[in-house]
Amino acid sequence: MLIVWLLLSSPLIGYPTTAPEAVLKLEQPAANAVLGVAAVSVSGIYEGDLFSVSCNDHEGVVFGSKFVVEDVPLKEGPNHLLVKATDAGGKISEAPLDLVCDLTPPRVKLLDPKAGAVLGVFRARVSGTITDATAVTMRVNGMPVDVQAGRFEVDVPLLEGGNSIRVEAVDAAGHVSEARTEVTVDATAPRILIGQPVSGTVTRQNA
Repeated sequence: MLIVWLLLSSPLIGYPTTAPEAVLKLEQPAANAVLGVAAVSVSGIYEGDLFSVSCNDHEGVVFGSKFVVEDVPLKEGPNHLLVKATDAGGKISEAPLDLVCDLTPPRVKLLDPKAGAVLGVFRARVSGTITDATAVTMRVNGMPVDVQAGRFEVDVPLLEGGNSIRVEAVDAAGHVSEARTEVTVDATAPRILIGQPVSGTVTRQNA
């Protein structure tokens, strides 16, 4: 009975084991990354006996368990890549990779204030529109500004005299665009000085 129990309980006797499944892992770039380039290098690891690798039919280089496929072309907008790894036995493993290619800088348009405007207060309402295919971070004179449905609006403090207003936009791919305008603050009432006649002067001239 002891011999029968040993035979049934031991995984090494009478029960063939299955080789571990090969695993294909992508390392760079990250899934859903926004890139500002027209071609990308895709790299990763294959946990198995790797023979060859490709990405969208572009052949890569294998060194041990690691691989890299260089200069995979991208088009503006969403891109769907497919990495294929082939082991020494001819088995193919696949891994999808979705990326976004953004080659166009954001377009910034200032609506207010108008260039050359003369204001009687120490604050200006700055507004405009922004257009880009990806998320945009905006600053007006260094202050963060929220963008809602492609529009922005913020109050900016000003000083007496000439003022420069600078709007900067950075998209998810790192492209930077800016728009500038110049305004003048004149919040001081005019002073009237009477030179003649001197105050207190007595004159015989008719008014």
